[in-house]
Amino acid sequence: MLIKHVKDIDVEDEYIIVEKEESLYEVARKMEAAERGDVEHDEIMVHPILAAYVMEEGSPIGFIDRDLIIEETILKGKNAKQIKAKDVMKKPLCCNVNDTTRDVVNLIIDNGILSVAVCDGDQLVSVISVYDAVFLNETLNEF
Repeated sequence: MLIKHVKDIDVEDEYIIVEKEESLYEVARKMEAAERGDVEHDEIMVHPILAAYVMEEGSPIGFIDRDLIIEETILKGKNAKQIKAKDVMKKPLCCNVNDTTRDVVNLIIDNGILSVAVCDGDQLVSVISVYDAVFLNETLNEF
């Protein structure tokens, strides 16, 4: 089945929400600890959390991914407990729920990013990850 628009995609929650005052250490711990249950198979599965989104009134105002945490701490020799999310978060790339899947796949590929926020107006609805993009790209190439 061809999925034409972003709103029709059934995505996994490969992101978390964090506060802008949280340290990068806390963000990294939350990313590592996030688990999701597989009710159908009655087991807990650990899935990679690719991004943490900083929200303000339901809108994504920033994001932090694993690469950013490494860049801001290990590569700069800084302490993750002393760096706040608000000081290093990047502006999130967003797409609209009515965008085509091809546009979103191209956005992820062209920008070399791990995730894109999906918004309805300025409200976060979901996040499309690079894993979703791989699946969608294969689906698009079938037609």
